[in-house]
Amino acid sequence: MRRERGAVSLEYGGSIAVAALVVALVGGVVASPTVGQAVSAVVCKVFTIGQGECAMPQFESEKDRTPTQPCTTNNNGYSVNGEVAFLNGVGSTSRGVHTEKLSNGQYRVTVSDISDAGVKTGAGWDARVEINGTRWGDDMSVSADGRVRAVEQRTYVVDSKGAAESIARSASFNEVVDGAAETAPGPFGFVAKHVGAPVTKWVGERAGFESLPEPTSTTYLGGASVEASAVITPFVGGAEAKLAGSAVVGVRTNADGTTTVLAEGKATATLSGAISIKSGSIGPDARVIVAATYKGSTLLSADVTTESLGDGTRDVETWSLPVETDADRTAAQNVLYNPLPTAWGDFFDRANSTGDHTRVSYDTSKNTTVQASGDIWFVEGLGAKAGFALPNESVASAEYFNGTNWATWDACKA
Repeated sequence: MRRERGAVSLEYGGSIAVAALVVALVGGVVASPTVGQAVSAVVCKVFTIGQGECAMPQFESEKDRTPTQPCTTNNNGYSVNGEVAFLNGVGSTSRGVHTEKLSNGQYRVTVSDISDAGVKTGAGWDARVEINGTRWGDDMSVSADGRVRAVEQRTYVVDSKGAAESIARSASFNEVVDGAAETAPGPFGFVAKHVGAPVTKWVGERAGFESLPEPTSTTYLGGASVEASAVITPFVGGAEAKLAGSAVVGVRTNADGTTTVLAEGKATATLSGAISIKSGSIGPDARVIVAATYKGSTLLSADVTTESLGDGTRDVETWSLPVETDADRTAAQNVLYNPLPTAWGDFFDRANSTGDHTRVSYDTSKNTTVQASGDIWFVEGLGAKAGFALPNESVASAEYFNGTNWATWDACKA
């Protein structure tokens, strides 16, 4: 990362780091008959990977339930990634710029830099190209992979499409310049970073690539990921089995003086076979994000978001609870401090009665992903990967819980 990492204070970290353990602990809770109906629903949604019925209980409405926060109606942009492996060491980087159109007419541009490093071991080889999930080439391997991860995100919220396009264009230019400087070898890298990059940006500003404003928020995340996989693809299609998980924690500083502390857990289970040219996956990615927003040491709100990927869709469900009473605070702290969802029932109850509960499904059929790789392993190995993604998502359906039933969220339309 180019900037000095932010640090989560003990005051915040103690209240939310434990939430990252949820991805590892909830699996044993799913079958428990003592889990309340609301908790069962979120557990079902995330950790059974979208399979089965995940109905929420009904609550008495205490206020106008129409969500006050805007939703993302469209998302597009790009990300590029690269990875190098030598012996047992492996490291990768990913950079991207994404622009979201919000339902209130504003635009949100997010610039992301992700890097990780770790250890990989196994046996096999990999020489293939993958486009939107369809593979060409040979890939036969069994491997285990463990890494530590660092993420930096800078977010800009603006009032017009033109302003968003200007920020996205300038951010993309800066990402290319900084990426080239950081990959330059030896002493050339020092010169490229401290002389070449600043001069290139100065010239770019005069060519129309404006300097970026102060971000609306800046997020730093750190964590770890593990993956175990077995793959055999000697022809188009092939077969793959993969189990992976990650957990990260971090802090977001906001321009309004608030601070948001985040914990994210992600699980992936993939099983695909050569029954068609395009591999079919069961058990798509599932992710849960717990967030707490503070003003100084005062807890303002807590949020739980689940996300799962289906066939051409990305489904996002969010529970938001503003902390206005002691009862709200207790319910929120149960989520932040306690890794067991059996203690989260009051949070979901209060989010459904005094907060917001929404679910939005995005059409991802127009997304484009390309990944090329070439490596060989026998305990130790050598290889490289590179690829890019071009998201192009729009709202397929949006609903909010009105206290008794799900209602159409009219403001959240593509």
